Amino acid sequence: MEQAGARHPTGVSPERSGGTDRITVLDLLCHRTGLPRHDWVHEPGDLAPADLLGRMRYLEFSRDIRSGYQYNNLCFNVAGLIIERLSGQSYEAFVRAQLTDRLGMTVGFSLED
Repeated sequence: MEQAGARHPTGVSPERSGGTDRITVLDLLCHRTGLPRHDWVHEPGDLAPADLLGRMRYLEFSRDIRSGYQYNNLCFNVAGLIIERLSGQSYEAFVRAQLTDRLGMTVGFSLED
């Protein structure tokens, strides 16, 4: 997840002058992108992850990439988009096929339920 081949596919990264080409998938998952929470960007369920991505390009970063931990749930939206792009499946279908079905899970919930 740290190598060049593990970087985000084109079109699924927030734009930031002089930086996003250095953000790796591991940076997204470890909350070390330099992007703070920005919880005010949307209300849960009001925007699709792809629409949030368009808004992320305007958000300010509060520190340099990899300079520390800052929780940001928006980065997991980007990670979900990467999964969709690479797998050719929706995030939900991918998680079902690769995780819950394999574990035999038949009961669960999400915020959308």
